[in-house]
Amino acid sequence: MEIKEKKVGICRICGRKERMSFEHIPPKSAFNKNRVYLYQGTNILGRDQLPWDMTGVRYSQYQSGSGFKTVCKNCNNFLGSKYVKDYKFFTEEGIKRIYDRVNDYIETSNFIKIRPLNIIKQIIAMFLAINPPGMGKKNNELRTFVLNPEKKEFNTEKYGIYIYFLKGNILKFIGISGLIRSRKTTVLSELAFPPFGFILEINPPEGYKEEYNVCNIAEIANDYSYNEVADIKLKIPILETNTIFPADFRTKMEIRSSLIENRVRKILKKKF
Repeated sequence: MEIKEKKVGICRICGRKERMSFEHIPPKSAFNKNRVYLYQGTNILGRDQLPWDMTGVRYSQYQSGSGFKTVCKNCNNFLGSKYVKDYKFFTEEGIKRIYDRVNDYIETSNFIKIRPLNIIKQIIAMFLAINPPGMGKKNNELRTFVLNPEKKEFNTEKYGIYIYFLKGNILKFIGISGLIRSRKTTVLSELAFPPFGFILEINPPEGYKEEYNVCNIAEIANDYSYNEVADIKLKIPILETNTIFPADFRTKMEIRSSLIENRVRKILKKKF
């Protein structure tokens, strides 16, 4: 995904034309302050290499964490004062939970004394930040939801927000994409950065959530008030990200098997 960075542009959060500031995505305090390498999908596709092998691929190097100049200074400060510290605490608890897991099966994770609504608002803000301005304009209710801390009434019929524990070294900043899966079309955006991966799905078709047993946390937005502290239990699966494709959780073994099958088909097709 290519995100154009400009000194002046349309802020992805408020929608106004402002001078852009650098927004760490996820927040710098949430384990995002070390060197990262960001690759453009267009430079990766079409290679005859395993998808996690980035040898020879051009990249952009960020010395102090990943982020983009897509948010104005006012919104940057607003997110920092309203939601970031609660998201930081959530990721710290997530790191503890994933290290406690001894296998990849779904188990209940207990999150103690978190602020669920604040966390959901930060997650949605990050999705707005990695997408083009048109996404926020078309889904203005997401902007309103983020910019009004007290607002609940999240539209769970129109939006799904899924969470998983990230297993693998490939991070994802994927803007709105259309996928056809099981003869159903789904529109989603994906953000994956340890310890979590998130998917924002628009007008989710029935059955997608069940396909991967991902945990839909959208309902939480309507269960709690701003700054309300709660203990919640979530069944979060551990999923692998070994490709740049959205919602692709195949293991390395599954990918290798698929590549071998495709090569055999090509050979047989040429031969016969």
